[in-house]
Amino acid sequence: MAFMKQAPKRYFLELMGSMTLYGVVLWYSVTYVNAHAAPSFLKTFIALSPMLPVCLAALAIIRFYNRMDEMHRRAMLEAIALGAGFMAIVSIGLGFGTNASLPHLGIIWAWPLMGTGWGLAACYRALRWAVSETGWKKTLWNMMRIIAPVVVVTGLYVLAAPHLGWPRKWGFVVLVATGGFLAGQAYYLFVKHCGE
Repeated sequence: MAFMKQAPKRYFLELMGSMTLYGVVLWYSVTYVNAHAAPSFLKTFIALSPMLPVCLAALAIIRFYNRMDEMHRRAMLEAIALGAGFMAIVSIGLGFGTNASLPHLGIIWAWPLMGTGWGLAACYRALRWAVSETGWKKTLWNMMRIIAPVVVVTGLYVLAAPHLGWPRKWGFVVLVATGGFLAGQAYYLFVKHCGE
């Protein structure tokens, strides 16, 4: 059973490593492609290079899925199915919105929409499970312990950014909030959970 206890830690490291690599490769790719106007094989290769970390992330998800028991597999597949349904509804709505002069969103938004739906479905399922196991009071307390540090870190960033010359665009704020959430999850997995 020690293998099963290590599975979430390994998944976290594999997925976060591939996403960090994705961020670095994407930044380099966009910088290179914007700096070189002439089409070439190298430009095409570099433009497609962020797909390697995406494939590594998919491999991490598949490996974690293979380590799960049947109940967790079913929960994950249900969350993915609900995420796909969420993506379908939102993308169809946005498609109709272009008829009303709303901006057109490219296919690159498919994964963020799918991931958002997947995450919302997984959070809903986890909330239902936690309430049935520990009750509303303990569940709300645990949720506040997860949400409060993210809100505090993000709020401090938003307040300090103009004074320190840091970027304050919504993308950076979301990145800071995501980083705060992931730091909390890493703390739980690698520090607090080890002591239990």
